[in-house]
Amino acid sequence: MLKNLTLKQTSAFMAVLLLIAGGGFIIASVYINIEVRTVKDAWTEFQVVRSEKARLGGQLRAALGYGGMIHNIKNYVLRGGDPLRDVARLQIGGVSMVLDQYEQLPLNVTERAALENIQATMTAYEKALDVIETMKSGGESAVNIDASIKVDDSLALRGLETLRLESVPHDRGAPRSKAVLISEIQALVGYGGMIHGFKNFVLRGQDEYNEKATAYISDIKDVIARYRNFDLSLGESNALDDMLRMLDAYHGALENIRPMTEEGLSVENIDDNVKINDGPALRALRLLVQEANLGILKRSQAMDTSLRKIANAEQAITMAEILLILIVTAFLMWVLRKQIIAPLKSMTDNMSRIAVGDYDVNIPDPTGNNEISEMTRNLQVLLNNSIKRHEVEQHLEETNTEMNQQLLEMQHLREQADEQAADAVGMAENLVFATEEAEQAKAKAEADERRTRAIMNTVTDAIITANAKGEIETFNMGAQTIFGYTPDEIIGRNVSFLTPEPLRSNHDGYMKAYLDGGPPQILGKTQQQMAQHKHGNQFPIDLTINPMYIGDDVNFIAVIRDITERKAAEEEIRRLALTDSLTGLANRNAFNNRFDEAIAQSKRRETHLALLMIDLDKFKPVNDQYGHPVGDALLVEVAECLRAICRETDIVARLGGDEFAAVLTDLDDTENAHLPAEKIIAALSKPMMVLGQTVQIGASIGIAYFPADADNKDALVTLADDALYAAKGAGRNTFRIHGQAAEEA
Repeated sequence: MLKNLTLKQTSAFMAVLLLIAGGGFIIASVYINIEVRTVKDAWTEFQVVRSEKARLGGQLRAALGYGGMIHNIKNYVLRGGDPLRDVARLQIGGVSMVLDQYEQLPLNVTERAALENIQATMTAYEKALDVIETMKSGGESAVNIDASIKVDDSLALRGLETLRLESVPHDRGAPRSKAVLISEIQALVGYGGMIHGFKNFVLRGQDEYNEKATAYISDIKDVIARYRNFDLSLGESNALDDMLRMLDAYHGALENIRPMTEEGLSVENIDDNVKINDGPALRALRLLVQEANLGILKRSQAMDTSLRKIANAEQAITMAEILLILIVTAFLMWVLRKQIIAPLKSMTDNMSRIAVGDYDVNIPDPTGNNEISEMTRNLQVLLNNSIKRHEVEQHLEETNTEMNQQLLEMQHLREQADEQAADAVGMAENLVFATEEAEQAKAKAEADERRTRAIMNTVTDAIITANAKGEIETFNMGAQTIFGYTPDEIIGRNVSFLTPEPLRSNHDGYMKAYLDGGPPQILGKTQQQMAQHKHGNQFPIDLTINPMYIGDDVNFIAVIRDITERKAAEEEIRRLALTDSLTGLANRNAFNNRFDEAIAQSKRRETHLALLMIDLDKFKPVNDQYGHPVGDALLVEVAECLRAICRETDIVARLGGDEFAAVLTDLDDTENAHLPAEKIIAALSKPMMVLGQTVQIGASIGIAYFPADADNKDALVTLADDALYAAKGAGRNTFRIHGQAAEEA
């Protein structure tokens, strides 16, 4: 088939092959652009929700609003009490610290003015606290105090809105994520929002505050409804239910305030009648923030997966493109050599031999219908004519020697010219091919380098390359952000400079062992270890190291991710799983785990421990008479009392309802539990002031000792419960020890 290819057909065939290669390039570019747009969309959302300015703005609203500074100042005006004053001062200090952090970021003139306005408002509130304290000491009413300390909140509210607008991209198509909706809830419920209007309505009785608070409650419910459009965990769903219950409670309180005002009740009495337990709603807000942060981490990991997919795809496509180009180039070279260069060289050699009078040449018969075959036929004609001419020249040689000699000299000159022309053609062809290949290789290398640098500077993870000596060669933008160094400060240093001791001292030994042929310890695996920032602080990272072979040289590439926030979120979730949400004591799961550990420790040390099962007396009447908010607050007071009496090494837990337990560890004998039990009964028997109500309860306690009474947890719990029932049978508000209870029975 190839024998019949004409030069025109050969050129067309080459053009088709080049079009196929170009089409491969275009398809690869389209695929990569689609993946880049996907990553760009994810990155836009990531910037919105993870902006440092947005994070600090959220902290400002949390510290100022619901459960924050304005909430506690208004409560201090209404109720007095040094704890409310002290908490409000701490929260003002916290706002100042957040403002100081905000000033360290790149800011424009508008943002700096907003920060100054917020700080000025905080200064005014700090002075107002001093005025409140003085007027409270003088016995002034809450209405007079509120009238004396009015602070203009408009500057701070405009400042907060300015910071929010500056921290969120002005793109109406930006995604409305969970984190953005939580920020809206914090803004609507807190400073300048629902709780602010509610407290002002209690203090001032003006309908405008009632209308504002009611409108904010409606807006918050709308935001919660939008939040439910996301996929929710059970914890998020319960948290949203707690928020709605809190909003309904405040809405009901708003409807009750006006009738009480018309009846002439004082603002203190009104506040006492409409008190609402904000604890569940505050915990719900914290849970929603934690869930949103975990969602952000998952989206960040998804974005990293997409980037790795792009990098892998680009590498595969690049290798395929190189292979295709090599195959096409080799095939074209083979076609040119087989169909053009080899026949032309053979004809050139034959023509040269004919030119010097050597007619003993073998010219193959042409079998094709292309230009080369036509040239072969012409060469055969030339050979025949040359032979005939040679015969004629032999006949004329005797009579025309001089002319024949001149003809021979001209023939010799023509042979030299033909040879020089053939050499020039070959050199020109080789030069063209070499120049084209060099230009293509250079352009390909430059494009590869630009793509690689663009990808490395786009990802948020640190990507660092080092040579065989461990010296840093490249340091991307993610690495600069995570470690705080600029490329000029770090390139050329040993990579161990980024790790703390003892990892730093051991690094060179690991490198040498691997380069000497030892087995890899961490290559190709993702592991967690500590890293060190430019300022000296240490933080946890995920580290993945892989070798790169370039010729005979080996380099290393490390991908590093800062996991500080992920570790903190995991620790908070672990703490919530082992803590009673109301009292902050250990829950039943944590109690069982720590009780087993305490028994094992007592066995090793050969010491005693005592289990106290504690049940509150007369708690149900308090709960029925005053309601669950008072009952919950009373349980918190009981927990604080138990913490104060027991040692730090002891275990204190709430097992459920009004049932508590304490494990006293490292006891020298079985008499040491008497004193703590007596202290607990004495403390809980005293009247307590809880949410404005005076209540009085008691406690019955059952005690069992390890190892005197039993040597395992389940048996100790059973014996202590038996002793507890004996204490209740003895008239309550007392304690019984297992042996004593058995004797009485």
